[in-house]
Amino acid sequence: MLYEDFIEMVSVYTEPVLLLEGKRKVPGDIAAKMANLTAKLAIDTDSIFRSGNAPGTDRAFMSEVRKLVPHRCEYIIPFLGHYPDSIPDESAVHYPDELSPDEILDIKYHINAACPERSLLIKNYRQGYHNTGNVKSLYFIRNTMKVMGAASLSLDIPQYAIMYDDRDKPMEGGTGFTIKMCRYLNIMVILQNDWLYW
Repeated sequence: MLYEDFIEMVSVYTEPVLLLEGKRKVPGDIAAKMANLTAKLAIDTDSIFRSGNAPGTDRAFMSEVRKLVPHRCEYIIPFLGHYPDSIPDESAVHYPDELSPDEILDIKYHINAACPERSLLIKNYRQGYHNTGNVKSLYFIRNTMKVMGAASLSLDIPQYAIMYDDRDKPMEGGTGFTIKMCRYLNIMVILQNDWLYW
């Protein structure tokens, strides 16, 4: 896919949400391309940029847009106070503790459907608890929240996901999980095979 093709697809939406995510380990030259790409998208589109604010890919994708258009940046973090120094004051910040009980149940349902191997992990998730026994499930709940959005918080489902995966160990960990959730919900995932050449 060419950059022009993507711009044409995005342009049919008003303020489309772009989910930006990937691995924590990113080579410096690729991180620079991530920053340049999203800066270009901030100028060429009216997109909303959604991130999990993790070190690596998330921060690289957001490094320029957080300065250019902080009011168009959304951060979906696991809990309040998660790496606050990298989040501009003008940006929206949300986390699973804000969700309604019904939204948590809906998230669990979709995790079970899309990634049944994670069912046991999230079965005993308890909202509002950030202790060691709950934190791993909390991150999967948060990752799903990024993909599904949340009506109670006026968070729309993303139109597209621009992601960076490990070519040697693809579809593993949180990135692999999020790709599966996107595909399950029919959200187009654009990997570095395409966007690296934009």
